[in-house]
Amino acid sequence: YFNDHFFYKRRSVVIKEYENTLKKTLGPNGVEANVKRAEELWELGYLPLKIYAVPEGSLIPIRTPMMAFWNTDPRFYWLTNYIETLLSAELWQPMTSATIAYGYKKSLIDWCKKTDGLSPMVEFQGHDFSFRGMCGWSAAAKSGAGHLLSFCGTDTIPAISYLQKYYGADIDKELVGTSIPASEHSVAESYGDTNEREYFRHIIEDVYPDSIVSIVSDT
Repeated sequence: YFNDHFFYKRRSVVIKEYENTLKKTLGPNGVEANVKRAEELWELGYLPLKIYAVPEGSLIPIRTPMMAFWNTDPRFYWLTNYIETLLSAELWQPMTSATIAYGYKKSLIDWCKKTDGLSPMVEFQGHDFSFRGMCGWSAAAKSGAGHLLSFCGTDTIPAISYLQKYYGADIDKELVGTSIPASEHSVAESYGDTNEREYFRHIIEDVYPDSIVSIVSDT
């Protein structure tokens, strides 16, 4: 991102844009010093940062830092605070979705053991239908990828492509994620207030007798 939008752009263009944004948003105070910082960073040509992090996908306790980063050039002491905001914005959602999905799966496994024994269907009981509620394609892909660390069921197809592009997943060799047959609210409503039993029977016995199916049951 920094290469495309900062380092690889002409100095005059990127500095003028930065200076104008500061003047229009923060006023005249401090503009000159901040512009000088940006010029020095552009001349350096890279982000002088060292980053240590736990391996992705690790389960770590609360209050344990997941990463640490600091500048490697004393001139850019200010850069760590700048980058923290960007990293937090990019990372919080997939980590949160992965953690929530992991919690759901633990609960599903626990109740499965208490009822009919551990079932392979658990992999599909926490299905991801969240795409339309996300803030765009990128958010859906990252959040859905976090979910797929614990489950196989998803209707957020970009999450599968995301895992293939960035993490080496291969849908030709492994089950990364898959959709399932699912009913719709309008179908449930078409049975009226008194035919709910027939609605469930029809979906399970007539339409999808031999496969997993997600049935809308809150309509």
